[in-house]
Amino acid sequence: KYFSALLWESDQKWDDAYIAYEQAYKIDARNPFLPRDLIRSAKKAQRQETYQKWKNEFSLIEEDPKGYDRGLGELVVIFQQGWGPEKQIRPGGYRFPILRPAFATTRSARVYINGEDRGSTQLIYDIEKMAIKTLEADFGALVARRVGGIVAKAVVADQIRQKNKLMGDLAWIAMNVADRADLRQWSTLPQTIQLSKIYLNPGVYKLRLQGLDSYGSPSTDSFGEIEVKINAGRKTFLNWRSLH
Repeated sequence: KYFSALLWESDQKWDDAYIAYEQAYKIDARNPFLPRDLIRSAKKAQRQETYQKWKNEFSLIEEDPKGYDRGLGELVVIFQQGWGPEKQIRPGGYRFPILRPAFATTRSARVYINGEDRGSTQLIYDIEKMAIKTLEADFGALVARRVGGIVAKAVVADQIRQKNKLMGDLAWIAMNVADRADLRQWSTLPQTIQLSKIYLNPGVYKLRLQGLDSYGSPSTDSFGEIEVKINAGRKTFLNWRSLH
């Protein structure tokens, strides 16, 4: 929802952009960019009452006049940090999975434009945290489904056992050995999605990204210097994925 709002705004579809920003806020209000996004997009969409509502709600947030300057463009750096949690067999319950965080050296990225430090990326969504939370919330239902499966296997094994005790016992063992936790997962998801948004005058800039560890020191991840073109009234998107 948030990225769709950015795209709508880049296409100057102000009302569509506002609707998407509002939907993103309802899903997760912790995105640090959303207060200014909601205020700006409501004003650009000429939703005066809504604009004033957000101004009152975010009374400590100062509007950025650059957000209304049609002569400026905006660089949006999308940083996919780390790797999503790994599915493992839950201790004490081989039928059930658990998600374990994957260690990542690089925790954020610093943006350099023409050699100037323009700040670090900010967290907009924690995939690791939400994936673990979702699986744990669903654990009760997962147990119930597994119990139903165990009961069904017991019935089948008992039916076989009535005709042949040995075959029934073997069937019960085989069905339970095969009944292990489902460890399939989308293994290429990042740990978090972070963003940096910078207003710039139209032109060509040299951009470099440097990964940072948890202490704010440079990590082994870096994005070599490239040229990016900024156009007035448009957004320029750059996506980078850390590896360590």
